[in-house]
Amino acid sequence: MGLLAVSGQQSAVGNLTVSNSLLSYGTTSVFDLSAAESISVGANLILANTSINVLGSDLKLQPLGQGGVSILAGKVYIDVNGDLTVSGNAHFAKNLQVDGKILANIIAPLPGKDLVVDLGSTESGSTNNELGVSIHDS
Repeated sequence: MGLLAVSGQQSAVGNLTVSNSLLSYGTTSVFDLSAAESISVGANLILANTSINVLGSDLKLQPLGQGGVSILAGKVYIDVNGDLTVSGNAHFAKNLQVDGKILANIIAPLPGKDLVVDLGSTESGSTNNELGVSIHDS
């Protein structure tokens, strides 16, 4: 195959088929882009099929903090303050730590299980009379 030389400020091509590689060393604007396999941005970001992969670092969504993140048409939403709203149920396979208050309408046990409040354990043989549950009316 030969070379295609384009000179001047603007050139228009109806269809262009490149069988090997297409390189652009300047700014390239694309109106509609389709990739059969993947799109790589730099050396670390790869968009492929149904995945977004970042190699060697964390994927950052809204790193400037200028807007929230909406997932699944707003069913999961993180606002600019870091507040998380989930419109469905949440399941945690491990522990949940809350450094603030837990606010709830109903606290209920899992179906077929007892509701257990674990106040922690003391060292073997020692007594700690300060352990207990207190209920405050606010």
